[in-house]
Amino acid sequence: MPSRNHGTMIFAPGAPKLFTIPPHARFLDALAGGFLAGCAQEGLHPADATIILPSRRAGREMALALYEASGEAGLIAPRLRSLAEFDDEAGISLPDAEVALALPPVITPLQRLWELAKLCRDCAPRQVGRLDLLRSLRAAQALITLLDSAAIGEKVDWHRLPGLVADRDLAEHWAASADFLAILAEAWPARLAKLGLMEPANRQAALVSAWADGLTRTRPDHPVILAGSTGTAAATRRLMQAILGLPRGIVVLPGLDQQIEREIWTETDPQHPQYAFRELLDAFGLERTDVALWPHEPAEPGAGPDHNAPAERVWLLNTALRPPEAAADWRDLVGNAEGRARSLAGLAGLSRVMARDESEATAIAALYVHKKLAEGTRRIAIVTPEYAGAQMVAMRLRSMGLDVHISAGAPFGDSRVGGFLRLLLALAGDPAAPDLLAALLTHPLCRPGIPDAEMALARADSFRGEILRGPRRAETLAALAENAEARDAPLAARLFRAIARALAPLTDPENFPAPLPVFAGALAASAEAMTTGPEGESPLWTEADGELAADLLATMIAQSAEVDAPDDQVERVDMAPLWDFLTQGLAVAPIVAGDRRIEILGPLEARFTRADAIALVGLDEGSWPRLPAPDPFLSRAMRKDLGLPSPEARIGLAARDFVDMASVPQVLLVSHERREDRPALASRWLWRLDILVGAGEDPTEAEARYRGEGAFLAHWAERLASPSGPIRIEPPAPRPPANARLTRLSVTEAEWLIRDPYALYARRILRLRPLRAFGAPMDAALRGTAIHAAIEDWVAKGRPDGDTGLLAALISALHDAGFSVVRAGLIARRLEKAVNKFARWDAARIPIITATHIERKGELPFAIGEDRVILSARADRVDILDDGRVWLLDIKTGQPPGDREIRQGLAPQLPLEAAMLMRGAFPDIGTRQIAGFSFWRFAGSEFGEALRGAEDGHEALADAACTGLTRLLHLYAAPEMPFRSSLLPKTRSWRGDYDLLARRAEWAAHEGGDEE
Repeated sequence: MPSRNHGTMIFAPGAPKLFTIPPHARFLDALAGGFLAGCAQEGLHPADATIILPSRRAGREMALALYEASGEAGLIAPRLRSLAEFDDEAGISLPDAEVALALPPVITPLQRLWELAKLCRDCAPRQVGRLDLLRSLRAAQALITLLDSAAIGEKVDWHRLPGLVADRDLAEHWAASADFLAILAEAWPARLAKLGLMEPANRQAALVSAWADGLTRTRPDHPVILAGSTGTAAATRRLMQAILGLPRGIVVLPGLDQQIEREIWTETDPQHPQYAFRELLDAFGLERTDVALWPHEPAEPGAGPDHNAPAERVWLLNTALRPPEAAADWRDLVGNAEGRARSLAGLAGLSRVMARDESEATAIAALYVHKKLAEGTRRIAIVTPEYAGAQMVAMRLRSMGLDVHISAGAPFGDSRVGGFLRLLLALAGDPAAPDLLAALLTHPLCRPGIPDAEMALARADSFRGEILRGPRRAETLAALAENAEARDAPLAARLFRAIARALAPLTDPENFPAPLPVFAGALAASAEAMTTGPEGESPLWTEADGELAADLLATMIAQSAEVDAPDDQVERVDMAPLWDFLTQGLAVAPIVAGDRRIEILGPLEARFTRADAIALVGLDEGSWPRLPAPDPFLSRAMRKDLGLPSPEARIGLAARDFVDMASVPQVLLVSHERREDRPALASRWLWRLDILVGAGEDPTEAEARYRGEGAFLAHWAERLASPSGPIRIEPPAPRPPANARLTRLSVTEAEWLIRDPYALYARRILRLRPLRAFGAPMDAALRGTAIHAAIEDWVAKGRPDGDTGLLAALISALHDAGFSVVRAGLIARRLEKAVNKFARWDAARIPIITATHIERKGELPFAIGEDRVILSARADRVDILDDGRVWLLDIKTGQPPGDREIRQGLAPQLPLEAAMLMRGAFPDIGTRQIAGFSFWRFAGSEFGEALRGAEDGHEALADAACTGLTRLLHLYAAPEMPFRSSLLPKTRSWRGDYDLLARRAEWAAHEGGDEE
């Protein structure tokens, strides 16, 4: 709809003072164009004017809009001021500047938090009890939220609280809240006066008021424009009134709805997008008819049937967001011919899609950006209320070759320095934690006085073997260094000692508990020591995240000199939670702008966006709009009586922003079916719009426009995420050349050759070993190794003290393996009956045994063509009987194989060991006949023979196993023979060390397997 005010001389005598710019006009572009046109008509120079905007970002965008609107590189822009970042000298005349400079300085955010925390601790009511450090800080943060809320309106009289409680039959909780809030009425003002400081919002309000008074008194003749503010804050309203009284003073409102019916206008509630404007005009004693339409360029004529689409879009959105009691006439509004035409025109360029989850939503947004770029769109914005969603969109776009950055930056905790400091504090609580040490050693900032080349070698040493990997074996860094030296890793030992020295300020028990400045100094000292190389310089504070951390720590340290800090001390266990609390909300701005055609913004940043196309992602109830948090101190009635703004007022402001953003030429609205694996509900604004679009008599065409582009994008997002057809993942079947085939294997691996040849290929041919996790839990394998070690030690020492000696050896072996003293004792206690049975069995065999060999190694070569393969074994126990024959014993702490498996050749370990003994493969035992072999189960209260075999059949089983292995080795020596994965698994749930490498989970279903 063309502007009826196009060409208005905005600075002429008698011209309107109060204007509005409709959302579809793109606020800053329309403001810049109208301002320059008005200056030209009146012969005014733009540089003489002052334009006041809500934020510095809006000011930067306004400067670009002025440049583009002027078409002249040499334009001298007007003075651009910001309400959000108010300055003492910002437009104030000299007398008022003196008044402003006489105001007390503003209290810093951390000092404000800390001072209020002290008052919360000292003044907490008896019902609450004494608060510790963290609780007092959290209570102080809640009070700060309340103070900031109160600063929006006129001054709140906190002394009325006791009367409010007495006038109502309130729960004891509210009475306690009133006692608690007495801090705001008495203690906090007194404390500020003693410090000679001022609340930030109060000082800003005082400065704005001083500016308003100066303008009223001096009445400058140059243009002064306040634009983009809804006038929610009382001080801003006073400034608006002062500007409206100037000869060339103008106030420009963003998106006042001048078409809404009067009965609806008067009934708007705080959640309605027009509520703030109604409150503002009521405060000024004005009607909507007193607000003129700012002169802006109309849509180009002859643009087709949708040339009025932008204006009709605003009508459609405002209609959808009508108050609930006025929504009953939706069908009447869009059911007639005129309503259908307006609705269809408003839907031009507007599309709606519901993504199945966050991943699909980011894919749809990225495809939308690509589509708009291909169509020649100059500026595209993606707006999402949460950093995680913004990060996912940025990553998706980067994967598509578009370099974009999140405008708001990254949370400090996710930054390089922020993550490093948080890791240090976690490590200070447990300095020898293997997983935390591994994370520290891989961090690019970690170099505690060690040269880079040596640091790389030391890191590699610590990651090898069982220093940091596998179960934890040390409780201190000193013990960890000793363990590294014992394992021939001196560089790793040096590294652990260097880390211990760097962590000393945070781990020294004499330093804690400590006041906040001491804690901050210890953290800074530790961080510098951990990041300073041998050249003596630390890169910790050099970049943006480091500068932010340095400012925060410096402020914390300065508390010792400037603030009477609370008596509460920082405990070591509270260091990490305290740091998290103090750094929440801090963000590190991106250094690189990225592709300037694309912006990723939050809802507040997106105000006054100049984008030509916009995707609003994450329009889900509770996320966007974000629901107000419960007030921990005041009920709604108490807030209202005190004059505090309604908690829902922010929803109304967010709704106005939504209408503004959804009014750009091309818009995509994205909600989720599910978020974080939970069902999601579309934003209240979206479901209202959904209902309105489908409310006409024949909504088919409207639905097609509304859902068309979104459905197209969702289709392609699904196509990109899904294969074009079924993909069959085949099991791996590597065929290495003949000269790269097996050259050796153990008797245990012989079973792999039968059941899982791929595992043997990975281990013996690729020479891959599974890596154990850092600080892995103590598992059954370690327990079994310790039991074997205990029996070996006990037998080697001559079986001292019988079962009692064996039990003591077992506890010692478990402790040496890394089990704690308590857990080793518990395991030994559970095995006590098995130990007794074993000791009795062993004593009964002594008369028929001439010698016992424990953990003996042997090798047997197999001639395979012109090559040979070495079979190796480590026999648990070999008893030499009085007749010269031998009996092999293998102790299993788990479930041993059964007779049937051994007779079928599926468990060849003991038969192959017997065959090796028959062929003299164990040098210190010699060639022997086999009397028998058996597995014995050693677990819980059990110790007993699990396999005996047929009488005089053990040698036959050994020969059969040897023959079978020879046949297999010949088979796998052929270049065409593949090493297949899971050829004959023991059970459906059987797992091997190399299943992940073989991608078994991806193809097992096709093979009829069951991965559960």
